[in-house]
Amino acid sequence: MSATPASANVSDGYVSGAGNLFDGWDDEGTVSRYSHASSHAVCLWQQVLNVEDYGHRCEIDGIFGPTTETRTKPLQSRWGLTADGIVGEDTWSKAGESLGYGQLVNDGPHRHYRMRYTGATDDFVLYRGETGRHGFYELANENWRVASYNSRTCN
Repeated sequence: MSATPASANVSDGYVSGAGNLFDGWDDEGTVSRYSHASSHAVCLWQQVLNVEDYGHRCEIDGIFGPTTETRTKPLQSRWGLTADGIVGEDTWSKAGESLGYGQLVNDGPHRHYRMRYTGATDDFVLYRGETGRHGFYELANENWRVASYNSRTCN
């Protein structure tokens, strides 16, 4: 399955994909304690941490604080990356290798691909719209959220 939405680039403000449906995180921007530290992109990263970290759960609050940084390092090490606690292009790319199961969904006026992120212990559902923007389901508010670098409502 493939799609050709807009180019993925942090400058458009969203975690976005282009080209192959499952190559969506190969060129993402940085999230860390110092870059986009309060955002939906961090909410998405915290969901990745929760499914990859063998049962250690953290609150998905969209704030990249000391706990998120500390939990990121062993995952980066396990993946053979520099364990710096900064989620940059290499870390996003490695996480993107777990994207799978693309199903085209026509939901009223919205057409998108429903996908799964399959981690070490669990998985979660996310989507990629026709524009290439990735989103996730926010359990606390029971709502779909677009993974933006510039806004945060998850708590």
